[in-house]
Formats: sequence, structure tokens, C-alpha cells
Amino acid sequence: MRILIVLVILISLSSCGTYYVNVKNIRIDRSSLASTFARTPDRASVDPPRGQDLVVEWRLPHHYHKEDLHIVLKVIYKNLESAEFTYSVKHPVDFVTYHLIGEEFKRTQGIMTYKAEIVDGKGEVVKEYVHMMWIDRMPTNKNACFDELKKAYEENWSHPEEVVPEMFH
Repeated sequence: MRILIVLVILISLSSCGTYYVNVKNIRIDRSSLASTFARTPDRASVDPPRGQDLVVEWRLPHHYHKEDLHIVLKVIYKNLESAEFTYSVKHPVDFVTYHLIGEEFKRTQGIMTYKAEIVDGKGEVVKEYVHMMWIDRMPTNKNACFDELKKAYEENWSHPEEVVPEMFH
């Protein structure tokens, strides 16, 4: 019986893993303060921070460890500005965090959509994560932007009429 258990454990540990890149969008507000959970007084709760974090995490095969890889994070903000950030990939399993907080969050009105790509030294995309509302070309006005986002939403979800982003009202 012990041999069977050890054999199952060895097979599960040596089996092929899933390789990916993933992005988590985390809201920063009063509810993200530790004092909220601990129910303790906190001066920061009077004027709590506001913002968003994008946590890009990846898991790659170990043979990529020797290659020159980097993360390209492309962001489109709710004010229709866009930005691109590059982070080096030093380990096959790791993460980086993009912070949008305070005045920059107010100015951009927050993050609307994003795309993360792991790119090798030749410029080839190894893995990518694409937010469901990502569009490659950014329209210049909100009406055109809404049409592009609705189209992207319809391609990824079965009932687009149920959700209308409030930012366009």
C-alpha cells in the first residue's frame, strides 16, 4: 500500500505542469486596509487610498530560464490613454505588480483593459494573457471606444446586452 501511495505522489509531481501567464486586477480602497479586517482605528480610513493593482504572474517551462525574456504589460485607461510597461523575467515562476494609485488613478480614471505578453529576445510572444475587453487599436472618442468594447465583449460572452459599462453613461 505504501509503495502505491509513493508511486502516485511521484507520478503527480513529475507530470507535466500547466504553463501560463495570468493577470489579476485588484481594487485598492478602504476595504483593502488591514484595519478594516481587524476592526481597529486607522487614520488612513479617513482618506483611504484609491487605485488598482495589476498582478502579472507566470509559470514557464524551465528551459526558458536561460532565455532573455521580458513581460510587456499594455494598459488602456478609462480616460482612453494607453501605456506600456516592460519587466524582466528572471525566474520561470514569478510575478510583478503594476500599481495605479492616488493622483495617477484619479487622472486616468482607472484601468479599463490590459494585455500581458511574455516576449523572448527575438520579439516573439511566448505566452500572453488578454483581458476580455482588450482592443489592439484605441479609438479616439468614447462612442467609438464603446462600439469596439461591445464588439470585443460580444465575441467573448454570450449575453452582452446584460452588462453595459457604467463609464459610458
